[in-house]
Amino acid sequence: MVQVLFKLVLAFSLLALCTSFKNYQANIPNGDAVTHPCKENLVWQGVGHEFMLGGGKRNPFGEDFAGQSHTWTDDLCQDDSDGDGRTNGEELGDPSCTWTSGDTPSRTENITHPGICEPTDSDDCKAKNAWEIDCSEGDDFWCEGVDDQDTVAHTVRLDNTKVPTQETTYMCQGFSLPSDKEYHLFAVKPVIDNAYVMHHTLVYGCKTKIGGFDEPVECGMYNEECQDIIGAWSVGQAGECQTSDRGFLVGKGHYTYIIVEQHWNNPLLVADYYDSSGMTFYLTPNLRQYNMGYLLTGQEEFVIPPKESAYIVTGTCPESCLKRKLTDSIYITSAHFVSLSYSFFV
Repeated sequence: MVQVLFKLVLAFSLLALCTSFKNYQANIPNGDAVTHPCKENLVWQGVGHEFMLGGGKRNPFGEDFAGQSHTWTDDLCQDDSDGDGRTNGEELGDPSCTWTSGDTPSRTENITHPGICEPTDSDDCKAKNAWEIDCSEGDDFWCEGVDDQDTVAHTVRLDNTKVPTQETTYMCQGFSLPSDKEYHLFAVKPVIDNAYVMHHTLVYGCKTKIGGFDEPVECGMYNEECQDIIGAWSVGQAGECQTSDRGFLVGKGHYTYIIVEQHWNNPLLVADYYDSSGMTFYLTPNLRQYNMGYLLTGQEEFVIPPKESAYIVTGTCPESCLKRKLTDSIYITSAHFVSLSYSFFV
């Protein structure tokens, strides 16, 4: 008997507690030149976040930066957010706290991270850095099986497309998957072209080709003809890796066509942005024990009242409904928030 593992994704909350905006780099001195504390020449893109690529939980500097309305102030400059004995200004090349946005900082070399206590291997900094910092050698994304000789790495990218001058855009394009045999899709890795606009990606598996998606097209958040999610990425993730006993069944007799949905975020309404981001899919012909799938549930729309400091939305899916569709246990492995959501529990 084939066993199926489901990821539960609530429809009203489709990954990070805090959104990251790369344009914030311009609001601090040398914001695009902050290096990884233990990986030479690797830029820490999300300076205010624990995740190197941005998104997710803020680090101490990110909390202080948000507290100053994401602007470089004297207080922020003179503070020592990470507690390593150097002010934020000293770490970012503005020791005199005279820098303003658009200027060249007084120092542009030897820039260190204002949100990570260094040296990271000291006892003092180990206590102050409240999350695990990856100082291992090699790529930031690795998944068991990706280097196997018979693994197929299948990369797709949206055609280079102008980003609309609006804050939120959902752009879709369809692509074929290898269909010569059955495969398990066990890992995905983002291919990011324009990090200033990329917020998240969803990949829908289709058993037949869906018309109207040969070129990029604005598509909203949901496609009624092709609803099965088989891959996802959001800001802050290096990729998605399944354990060695599971994967999404694709290829011959299963999903042979996909729709890649990109969420672009352009809050500054920049008029000359383009993007051709995409994703690499890792497929193995050596089928695994479990087939995976996503279950989406919850309200599609609800109204948040104005002037509320907090508002809780509750969604339920009763046992009487679930047991008609599923006979095995559901394992909740991820949740995704967009814009206003702050916390989540099941």
